[in-house]
Amino acid sequence: MCGIAVAIDWDGAEHIVPQLMNGILHRGDVSDRVVSPRPRTAMGTRRLRIVDMDRAVQPVASFDGKLLVSFNGEIYNHQELRRELEAQGVPFRTDSDTEVLANALQVWGIKALTLLNGMFAFVALDVPTGEFLAARDPFGVKPLYVIQSDSGYLFCSEIKPLLSATQTGDVLLIPPGYV
Repeated sequence: MCGIAVAIDWDGAEHIVPQLMNGILHRGDVSDRVVSPRPRTAMGTRRLRIVDMDRAVQPVASFDGKLLVSFNGEIYNHQELRRELEAQGVPFRTDSDTEVLANALQVWGIKALTLLNGMFAFVALDVPTGEFLAARDPFGVKPLYVIQSDSGYLFCSEIKPLLSATQTGDVLLIPPGYV
């Protein structure tokens, strides 16, 4: 099932994301480490280990380390996309579809989303700039909720942890196919 929790430009991000993670423990068998790659930013994933169980720890970094991705879902054509990226000289450390997504976004930009066949919700963070991309698959199979404050964003795969974590803002469901 999996689930993600991400805070971007959110006061207390490094404390709120672990709290969100506690609210989605039932979504997987392992909680990957929460990372804070920028001030007021934290990313975490509760993962059901299926593909590359031991090495596919999230968030996953792109080959150059500039892009981090917290991902919920499955990319069915990840092996095909991996071969295309490898043909362009992109190295891989794992066999995970999340690493394929991170590298595809880094190489092809937003065009990568048109190449994905799967069900997904994710947040990708450009670490040097702080810019981010949140997206859901066109059918909306995997949920992604967000609270937006005056300065930042709080994402989670479920609404209840968001409601418990903060009194600020309205919880919105990101629509299917949204980028």
